Amino acid sequence: MSFSVAPMAKLSVAPLTPLPLLRAILRNPMEAIPAATLTEPILLQPFLGRGRVFVMAPDLVGQVLNAEADGFHKAEAMQRALKPALGEGLLTAEGEHWRRQRRAAAPIFRHDRILGFLPAMLAAAGNTRARWDAQPAGQPLDLGHEMMRTTFDIIVETMLSGHNDIDVDRVERGISDYLGATSWAIALAMLRAPLGTPHPGRARADRARDYLRGELLRLVAARRGEADREDLITLLIRAADPETTRRWTTARLPTTS
Repeated sequence: MSFSVAPMAKLSVAPLTPLPLLRAILRNPMEAIPAATLTEPILLQPFLGRGRVFVMAPDLVGQVLNAEADGFHKAEAMQRALKPALGEGLLTAEGEHWRRQRRAAAPIFRHDRILGFLPAMLAAAGNTRARWDAQPAGQPLDLGHEMMRTTFDIIVETMLSGHNDIDVDRVERGISDYLGATSWAIALAMLRAPLGTPHPGRARADRARDYLRGELLRLVAARRGEADREDLITLLIRAADPETTRRWTTARLPTTS
């Protein structure tokens, strides 16, 4: 697959030797994104005979996501990092399986429906600000933890209509444990290591994955007996592919697949 790159969108190269790149990925995958992505329309980062291509120009992004979508596949590194937790969900599925999920989920995310979730989002942001205001002067804040907590608050209010009987602290630990090992999954994929290669934090991440999926499936099963809610998880349970009228089983819900 090749891009139709205009002269003004000439491919730039971001050289980085393998060892510093791997170190950056293991510290934080975001650190491995070249600074040139902020200024260049398209950027190539060679790595061990292959390369990562960063596409930033809007017309090229449209080419990848729309005009030539069937010619591009989701990165192996991200698949290995996310698929153990998400299975064949919207973030990881390909081809027709992805399209079926996309068609079923799209109506739920119409502009008017999203506006209905705005009060919960604003309330979560307000609660975060209140926590920060109550913090003793001079005491540092862990922004990563704070942003995760705010995101979690938004998710449980919009998807689940409240915390209910969710063990918030354990779920937060589970998310942290799983995400903490994804940098190793990305690095091993870039090194073409076999699937199943042991790495630090893998056993803890596997336990976190099993707990999080079990909790979500439990909540979905409980929600199937409730028809009077309008939160995201209920809307997804009701959703159907408009072309096939196929509904999602619990195991195939886009949020849990």
